[in-house]
Formats: sequence, C-alpha cells, structure tokens
Amino acid sequence: MDQWKRTLLTATVLIALASVVYAVKYTTTLTYFNIATVESFTVTLPGQGAVTATTGGASTTNIEFNSTDGTDNCVDPCIASSVTCQEAGTAIFVISNTGTVALDMSANFSASPPSCVKVGGSNTSRAAACTGAIIDTTPVTIIADLGPGLTANYWEAANFTACTSGDTTSKLQSVGGVQSS
Repeated sequence: MDQWKRTLLTATVLIALASVVYAVKYTTTLTYFNIATVESFTVTLPGQGAVTATTGGASTTNIEFNSTDGTDNCVDPCIASSVTCQEAGTAIFVISNTGTVALDMSANFSASPPSCVKVGGSNTSRAAACTGAIIDTTPVTIIADLGPGLTANYWEAANFTACTSGDTTSKLQSVGGVQSS
C-alpha cells in the first residue's frame, strides 16, 4: 500500500509541476464600448415636411398670427400666405426626437413681439395654448423629457389687445432642444 501511495503522490506532484510549466501567460486591457449621444429632432408644421434642427438653426415655413381688428383672443397661427392653420386636432408644431437621448424642448423669440401681442403655448391642447406659458425672448420649456423616438404636439395662440397696423412686424421664433438632465 505504501508503494501505491508513493505512486499517487508522485503522479500528483508531476501533474502540479506540469500545470506550472504550461501556465498561460496573459495581459489585461480595460475595453470601453461607447455609444454616442445624439441630440437630434425635427419640427413639422401642418401640411409641411419635417425640418431637422441644426446648430445654425434650420428654417421651417413661416407662420403668422392674423388679427381682424387689433383686439382678438386665442388667434391660431397659420402657414404664411396659406389657409393651412393650426386647429384643435392639428398643432402648429409637431416635434419628433430623432436622437438617442431624452430632450427638453424650449421656444423663444429673438426679439419681443409688440407689447399688444402675447403668444401663449401648450403641449396639451389648442385651448390650453390661449392661456398657456407666454413665449418671449427667454426660452420657455415647452416639452420636458421627450424620449428618443417620441413625438409631441405643441400649440400656440396669440392674444391681441388694442393693436394697430403700426404694430405689424415679424420676429424670429426658435424651437430648441437640449439633453434632459
């Protein structure tokens, strides 16, 4: 039996030595798999094609608010020189997140509209736009946390109070999007 134990012990030692002699050598490298974050969205006006936002500001078709007598409430915007207007079921802006991250969308004018005009907005309905958040030169959040692949409607309405033809003007309006925090 002692011979058998010695043989077994010798075999065990030889196997252990063989595994040391043939041990695999290696290095390690930490590898990152990065997926780019893309902030991208489109804006579509009624009856128009989608316009992709750019850093320099891509232009959509012009819109206009027309007051019949200088004192009108809840005036819908229309495509300039057209009969295509915002309606209860058709928002002036349809915003689609075409990127890979959630976006907070905002709107503002480059310069204030005439003091007799207040433009409100809402992402819930046309009726809510009449009394919605006032759009002026400071960006106002119009849609928070718009997820990738999602689309949202945004309605606007203008309230005119004692405006005259001298108040006729145009202002550049921007719709912007930044990654949600």
